[in-house]
Formats: sequence, C-alpha cells, structure tokens
Amino acid sequence: MPKQKGFLKLEGTYDDVTFMKTQDGYIAKKKSSISKQRIKTDKKFQRTRENNAEFTNAAKAGKLLRNSINTLLKDAKDNRVTSRLMKLMMVVAKSDPESVRGSRTTAKGDVSLLEKFDFNVNAPLTNAIKMEPQAQIDRAQGQLKVDLQQFIPTQSVTVPDGCTHFKIVSAGVELDFEKESYVANNTETEALPWDSNPVQPLTLTTAVTAASTKPLLLVLGLQFFQRSNGKDYPLQSGAYNALSIIKTLAA
Repeated sequence: MPKQKGFLKLEGTYDDVTFMKTQDGYIAKKKSSISKQRIKTDKKFQRTRENNAEFTNAAKAGKLLRNSINTLLKDAKDNRVTSRLMKLMMVVAKSDPESVRGSRTTAKGDVSLLEKFDFNVNAPLTNAIKMEPQAQIDRAQGQLKVDLQQFIPTQSVTVPDGCTHFKIVSAGVELDFEKESYVANNTETEALPWDSNPVQPLTLTTAVTAASTKPLLLVLGLQFFQRSNGKDYPLQSGAYNALSIIKTLAA
C-alpha cells in the first residue's frame, strides 16, 4: 500500500482514494472496483471467500482469547498484539485436519501452536524470568497450576531500570471457540522486592470448569513496579510487563 510523501499529510476520501493515518504512517488506499456481491457469488472468487471465512474465524478466536485475559493484557501488550495473535490463530485454523478449505476453524485446530506466544513482543517472558516454571493442567479437576522453586530475584528476574518490586501473575483459561465464550480466572503474588533475599517456592493456582471438554490455556507473566512512600507505581504504564502462554491442553 503506497505511503504519503511530503510535508502535507492527508486524511479522508477524495474521489476513489482514501487517505488515512496508521501505525505505519500515512497511507493512500484506492477503493476497489469489485463489488461485494460479485465476491460473494462469482466462481472466480471462491478462494477469496474461503480465505475470508477462515480469516473471520481467526479474528474472532483472537478477540476471544484477548478478552479472556483482558485484566492482565491491558498492562502487558504491544501495539501489534491483535494482528500478531490473529495471524497465529490463522495457523491454528489451518491445522484443522478434518475440515475442507474455507471451513477450517480454530476449534478443530492444534491449540498447542499458541504455546510461547508473547503478548508483549517488546518484553518476552523468557527474557524477564531466568528459571523454568513447572506448568500443570489437570482437566478433571479444572485446575491450572504454576510452580516456581526458591529463587533469588536479582539472579533470576531481569527488571527494567527503576524497578524496586515485581509481581508474578497467572491466568487459567477455558475457551469455547464455537460459542465464543470463555471461563477465566487470574491470580498473582504479592509485590516482591527485587533484592538478594531468597523467595520461597511459589505456587499460583487458577480454576476453570472441572472436566471441561474445551481447550485450556495457562498464562504466566511479570509486572514491574517502583515503590515510593509505600505505594507501587507501574513502570511506564506496564510497557515492560511480560505475559505469555506457557502451556495448552487441546479439547
């Protein structure tokens, strides 16, 4: 898509060209001469219809996941998380081994492809925490759990400048892609000082529906703060926070 050049940047529509501002700069987009009705009915656009159907499914799946962890996500995301997640959901949909092209869905795809997805690409979880969390999902009990062995914060947690305290957060999620519904719960540690004193073993446990037949996801993250006069302030409004899917369990 062509970008606008020059000192004068335009927004709005003139003739068949729309000028707009995006996160990639100012662009100009020419209106298509192909009608929506033709795309819906013309055999030449069969592949387009198939792609659109799967694109729509992936977009809904990405939105469902984002909504399910919105409390944590609002403080730990980059400005492209929506498009990055939708792209990955397209990969999940295309892994559907049963459906024909155009009917493939995330509900029947391989949700394990979502593992290690970082919601904040500027702060990968593996960069923030230098230890291996032990993740467990018990479908029968509807229990999702993360265990962390004893650790020393200054050795095991990488923090941004100005950080004095941090929290470890977790979410357990049950997704029903077909009904576009979810069950989700969050938990977190207290604000832990970033110092050389050992932190005793920690367990973060969340619960969803017992014996659920839907995909289950376990999310883990870190939030960073600066404490002043007894109050904790998020660093750069959460720009350094990490949040990642660390384990999944297919339906």
